[in-house]
Amino acid sequence: MISDVEVKKNRKSLILMFSIGLVPVLVAYVVYVFFPQLLPTTTTNQGELISPSISHEQIGLTIEGHQWSLVVPLADNCNEGCEKLFYYARQVNVALGKETKRVKRIMVTTQSSDAALIRTLKKKYPDMDLFEVDKSHATNVFSDVVDNFFSGEYIFLMDPNGNIMMYYTTENAGHSMLKDIKFLLKVSNIG
Repeated sequence: MISDVEVKKNRKSLILMFSIGLVPVLVAYVVYVFFPQLLPTTTTNQGELISPSISHEQIGLTIEGHQWSLVVPLADNCNEGCEKLFYYARQVNVALGKETKRVKRIMVTTQSSDAALIRTLKKKYPDMDLFEVDKSHATNVFSDVVDNFFSGEYIFLMDPNGNIMMYYTTENAGHSMLKDIKFLLKVSNIG
């Protein structure tokens, strides 16, 4: 038979074990509800998050396979800054090394896009998918996110499920974009 001393000792051990798991949850709840100013407000991503994300279907993209994608809309008057985005997309893709197959590049055009420019960019930056969408519809879908989808100032990141969830400008494309994509590929089991 177990003595009263051992029963009390076992109860204390049991209460201590429950406390170890329960106390952090209670502290987190109290901080979340009563002290929200203590919660972190910064993120580690370099690009701008799109919340809620925009589905590829909303702008008329038909994707094949489940890969991460760099979506680069082609501006009607694509200048040096616009063309630099295609360069950044390719450089980031190449810099991924063995992970390069997990990320594809997509050029989004409109019916009014310059065919000669499209051929030049496809030749200069091979292995890039090409999709044509309705310009006014796509611009309208992204109106709450960016000023003009076809301005030639943005690269969009699409997840393997077809959700456009982040964008980069000419200022933070390149190394910052590479850092984000490497992190996403590391933590993602899909794509």
